[in-house]
Amino acid sequence: MVRKITFCDVDYTVLDFNHRAGVDELRKVSGKSTGLADEFDAVFTLMLGGVRDGGELFAREKKEFAELADVVVEGDHPLPDPHWSRELWAYRWMGDLAYSQGAIEYADIYWKGVAAASRMYDDAYKLLQRFRLHIRDIELVLVTSSDGRLTMLNQEKFLYDPQYATDKKWERLVAATLGHFIDLSRNLIVGDPISKPDPLFWKCAYEARMVGPRDKVFIVGDSYQSDISGAPFGATTILLDRQNRYTDRKSIPPAHHVVHDLGAAMQIIESA
Repeated sequence: MVRKITFCDVDYTVLDFNHRAGVDELRKVSGKSTGLADEFDAVFTLMLGGVRDGGELFAREKKEFAELADVVVEGDHPLPDPHWSRELWAYRWMGDLAYSQGAIEYADIYWKGVAAASRMYDDAYKLLQRFRLHIRDIELVLVTSSDGRLTMLNQEKFLYDPQYATDKKWERLVAATLGHFIDLSRNLIVGDPISKPDPLFWKCAYEARMVGPRDKVFIVGDSYQSDISGAPFGATTILLDRQNRYTDRKSIPPAHHVVHDLGAAMQIIESA
């Protein structure tokens, strides 16, 4: 039997990732945290924009975070996305003035703020509810990149433990009530220790869902670079453009479809 398997990104596709709430939580903490909150905001803006649009400054910053990770992060696996690690953001800003414990504490404050404020988009709520109640011939799998979460090895070193990072991601998604609509234990794939858009991530995702040559695969996500560029050959790619960033058809990256809401994505999948 031919299956339709939809791999759907989470942050900015299903969940409104509330970075601002994390920054606001940092601002509530006394001492140097006000400056740290501003730094978090600035780095986040640079990183998010860089992932989407590239640029020399982003390339330099990304390289710097990779070099920092080589120095202060230990573990059996390399950190998938050092430029997204909030612990490294805090550590770099504090420099030699604090050990890794302070960076862990600040990152935890940020993530608690993000988790508490994250909400599903209205169209995502309708989509997940529809899958839960009505659709039987289409499988939905949530796929999400690593958050780059770190724990402590000692006072001067971080530890990247893929299971710890995955558990933290689970906590955030459960807090956003995604578990009410989809069996996360079966239908969630987290990018630790291999993250999107690495082709090996998709190889593992295909193996986890036992994708066969006759299956129809759809990949839905808001980021061309993270969600679409590494998509396996043969998959139908659907780029979600909520903010009309690609108004000029010539500037739209080579996704098979560009939509402005998940309802339109669902129509494409159902009619295929």
